[in-house]
Amino acid sequence: MTIETIRKMMHQLHSSTRRQLVGTLAGPLVCAAFYGFALSQFALPRGLHLLFASAFAWSLLGLYFQNRGMWPLVMPEAPGLEAGMTFCRREIERRHLLLSRVLLWGLSPVILAIATFILSLARMAHGVRGLFSNAIPFLSLVALWLVGYFIMRWREQRQLKRELDALNIISRNG
Repeated sequence: MTIETIRKMMHQLHSSTRRQLVGTLAGPLVCAAFYGFALSQFALPRGLHLLFASAFAWSLLGLYFQNRGMWPLVMPEAPGLEAGMTFCRREIERRHLLLSRVLLWGLSPVILAIATFILSLARMAHGVRGLFSNAIPFLSLVALWLVGYFIMRWREQRQLKRELDALNIISRNG
């Protein structure tokens, strides 16, 4: 394994961690979008306002808790083999930590906002005939999105394990 290969691996890991950290901003944006759309389309009772507000507050708290302790690592200017391997291992551990926090602090508030939106839709459908049946494509897409989300997270966990195993093999052979 050459120094250039280590440097390339460091850059790839660092950029993927940064992309995941930027992706944590999606939770509050999705919650706000569902809340804003529901406000513009439906007359919401106080209980649904509270649910939307709690989903949004939870997602903002999630932004803090997901990014807590995730200060960017400083990449060594001229990494040796050992320094590069240490940096890569710490990046993989940061990505694993971020991935373990996503379900509670990133996905759960979004699911609460979607469920509240569906409740407001069902509340409006009670008086309007056929409105809920028109929402079935949206609900199907939400279900597919959730299944796809869990499949993607499962693949990311496997990829992190493979990267860590490869790094351990390189460390033993190096």
